[in-house]
Amino acid sequence: GVVNVSSSMRFADAVGPIIDASVQIDIAHTWVGDLIADISAPNASLIRLFDRPGYTGAGFGCNGNNLIVSFDDVAATATNIENVCTGGTPTISGTYYPHDTMNNPLSDMDGGIANGSWTLTVSDNATQDTGNINQFCVNLKAAAISMDVWVSTNAACSEKPAVLTAVGPPCSRSSRTAISVTTRPSAFNC
Repeated sequence: GVVNVSSSMRFADAVGPIIDASVQIDIAHTWVGDLIADISAPNASLIRLFDRPGYTGAGFGCNGNNLIVSFDDVAATATNIENVCTGGTPTISGTYYPHDTMNNPLSDMDGGIANGSWTLTVSDNATQDTGNINQFCVNLKAAAISMDVWVSTNAACSEKPAVLTAVGPPCSRSSRTAISVTTRPSAFNC
C-alpha cells in the first residue's frame, strides 16, 4: 500500500508576493523509484517534484538509494529527474526541473503569498522499502528579500518554530535523524 509522510514549515515575515521559488530535499530511502514527492504552498498550490524516478508504467523504478536534490525552474541541467538513476549513493543528486516543469513549474507559485505553511509530502508506493525525510528547504524570493527555511529533525537543532525570525544553529548534514509525521522544525540559511 501507499504510505504518505508530510513535513511542514512556516514563513511568517514575508513581504510582498513570491517572485521565485526553489526546493531542496534530502531523503534517505532504499529504492527511490517507489517515491513521489509534492510541495504545497499556503495558497494550496501543489507542485509535483518527482514521480517514481525510473518507473515507466510497468515494472519497477530506480533501485538506487537516497536523494539529495535541488528543484529549480532554471536548473542548469535539462535532464529530467525521472530518467536519473546512478549507481552511487545518493543515487540521485544535483539540480533538476520539477517533474512536469512544462505544465506545473515552481513558477506557478510566483505572485502568491509566502506567509503560511509549506508542506512536503512524500509517498512510498511499495511496502518493501523504508526511508526518511532528513531535511527539506524552501527558498523564496519575495519583493526585494530572499528567505530560506529548513526543516530538520536533528536533535542538536533549535526547537523554535520555523519562521523567518527564528534563529537556530545550522543542522549538520552528517548527523541527521529519522522523521515521523510530527517534526521539530528549525530554521537556518540553506
